[in-house]
This record gives sequence, C-alpha cells and structure tokens, in this order.
Amino acid sequence: MLPASVAFGEDAPSKPAPLPPAYEANIFQFGVAIAGKFAVGSPFCRSSTTCILGSGGGIAARFGHAFRQRWFVGGGYDFSKHDASLLYRIGILQQVRIESRYQYPLGKSWFLVPFSAFGFVGYGNEWSIQTWGPSLTLGTAAEAHVGNSIVGLGFSWQGMYLQRLADPGHAGESFSPGFPQFFSLELRLEATERL
Repeated sequence: MLPASVAFGEDAPSKPAPLPPAYEANIFQFGVAIAGKFAVGSPFCRSSTTCILGSGGGIAARFGHAFRQRWFVGGGYDFSKHDASLLYRIGILQQVRIESRYQYPLGKSWFLVPFSAFGFVGYGNEWSIQTWGPSLTLGTAAEAHVGNSIVGLGFSWQGMYLQRLADPGHAGESFSPGFPQFFSLELRLEATERL
C-alpha cells in the first residue's frame, strides 16, 4: 500500500522564500565624502575672533564591511583645511578612524543611517602634526541606494581632545590642551561590491 502522501499526490516541500537583497550576502562598501566642519567650541583662541583652529572643510575616504543584519564596520582617513586666523599658512586637520553604522530601511531604496566613529586626529601647519589626540563622532545620515551606488547626506557632532599647541604668533607661548567641537554636514558618495 502506498503511503498517504504518495497516494494523494502531496506536493513536494516548497523552497524557502528568498531573503531580501540586503540579507543575501556580506558586502564591501567604499567611497568618499565631502564635508563642511563648523566650529562650535575651540580652546585654541586668543579672542572671540582669532582662533588657530576654526571652521573648515575637506574630504574623507572610507571603506568597510556591511554585514547581513545591515551593520557596517569600517575605517577611514579624513583631512580638512581650517581657518587659522593667519597664525598658520594652511591649517590641516587629519584623522584616522574606525566607524560603525546601522542601515535602517525607510523604504525600498531609502535608509536612515545612525553612525559613530572613534579615531585619532592631528593638526598643524601644511600637513605637519603639531598637536594630536583622540576624537569621537556621533551622527546620522539619510541614504539612497540605487543598484551598487549610494548617495547620502549626513549630519554629525565631533568632539576631540588635543594636546598643548605652540602659539606661532607669540614665541614661547602656547595654547592649553582642550576640547574643540565641530558640527559637520557631509555629502557621501559610495559604492558596494558583493563578497
């Protein structure tokens, strides 16, 4: 006697439904960002209008690994030119950092992306490092994912602790260590490659 499943023509087990695209595979993500950095507090000032580390703007290069659950962990290098009130010829802030993000879906192609980063920064005249210290960044971005391309607009706060900095305008004097802070607005242009 045939088993009931054969006798009554029971359907073969169905294949599991495919996972959404974001869950299919781990992804390598890389790109650049153009950022404006607006100083909201700087200890490196002689007066309210003369600061050696003011607002500025620059470029960041970033790369990382986007995991199955939409977590991103990566690293990057940033540099930005800052207003130094003529105390420096070209004030350059450099940073290396590690970053984490979570891509929260708002629709088929839109994502809200809160992120945080920890790094080390160095600041000085014309690519030199004359003060340095750790930094913390917290922010969020809105991103559009189109095929393998990502376009995003991000807003963040960055605080850092910098060591004592020699005052180039007054020999033998220096600015005390302190906590400069910036708000940043950035345009992200990134791409993805399936691993």
